[in-house]
Amino acid sequence: MTGDKKKPDLDRDDLDLWRQVTENLKPLPDKARNRNPADLPEKARAPTPNTAPLRPVKKTPISERAVPPEVIPPPPKPAAMETRRIRKLARGITSFDAKIDLHGMTQKEAHARLMMFLREAKNRGNRNVLVVTGKGRAGAREPEPGREAPGVIRRNIRHWLNEPVFAELVAAWSPARQHHGGDGAIYIQVRRARD
Repeated sequence: MTGDKKKPDLDRDDLDLWRQVTENLKPLPDKARNRNPADLPEKARAPTPNTAPLRPVKKTPISERAVPPEVIPPPPKPAAMETRRIRKLARGITSFDAKIDLHGMTQKEAHARLMMFLREAKNRGNRNVLVVTGKGRAGAREPEPGREAPGVIRRNIRHWLNEPVFAELVAAWSPARQHHGGDGAIYIQVRRARD
């Protein structure tokens, strides 16, 4: 053999397809067919094809392709509650739709329970809720063995509410007034689905 490669024979389907493609083609007029492309103006010249040899393309299965993640903006962080709303809650003009007391829970338990409570409140359409954290035991300096330092929930709840998972549930919050628990409680305005 001299290195000539035999072209594969076309099967009946390939020949039918070729006929369909070529049956409506019309040849160029003789003048256009015999023109030298170098004689044409710059704009009329067809681009010369790239003659570099093509490298084989490795096909990656769809399941392994990198899919860009959807860009969904995070919900805004909870804002400070409006003064007018705080006054109405404090005076009892506006009532609380729900209340939760996190006393006696560990930090982990309180975090999980607060998340569940706020999700349920949002699903029920509740707007104003009271969360009682407690102030911690007065005068207790050393935690009991196996217990966290007193007031850990009160100290951490403000940080929790700024986490993205809580930001989609909480529109605003404010420390509670003294008769609702003062430093040991907060008012939360639950975010509506459209907020």
